[in-house]
Amino acid sequence: MRHRSGRALCPRRDGAPGAQAADFSRVPPCREQSRSTRCELAQPREESGQSLVGFAMVMPLLLIVVLALIGLAMALHARMIIVDSAAEGARAGAHSSAGLKAAENRTRELITASLPSEYGQSVHARHRSVGGVVVVEVTVTSPVPILGIASPATMEVRAHASIE
Repeated sequence: MRHRSGRALCPRRDGAPGAQAADFSRVPPCREQSRSTRCELAQPREESGQSLVGFAMVMPLLLIVVLALIGLAMALHARMIIVDSAAEGARAGAHSSAGLKAAENRTRELITASLPSEYGQSVHARHRSVGGVVVVEVTVTSPVPILGIASPATMEVRAHASIE
């Protein structure tokens, strides 16, 4: 039998009409309902704490997944800023009379405005011929952010702008 809430009900222990013949040796004690002759089964002792164990097993895995997603988002954010800064620096070097030095300075300025200063330490600009067109190429080598931990991994980004 089920209670209106959907929980299982234990059979009546007294000899009242509607009582079922059952072996009560393994039935745990019931909690009496107010104004009701039915009672709910108490949770068996073998299952007490089961949800806590399940939580303890799943939570570390869930935490690792969440931290990995945060790390991936941080790495993609840093890469996007570095790519945009290198492209803007290459354009600045291509349009400026200062040339390569202006490209490097503009790239460093944009990177350090959004990211920590170590991301803009290795910026190099040079003239290069691509398909017969002379371009300014800006190369940025920076660390890959891993949840704020210093990472041995690096990424290299290159951007080009044609000289006008």
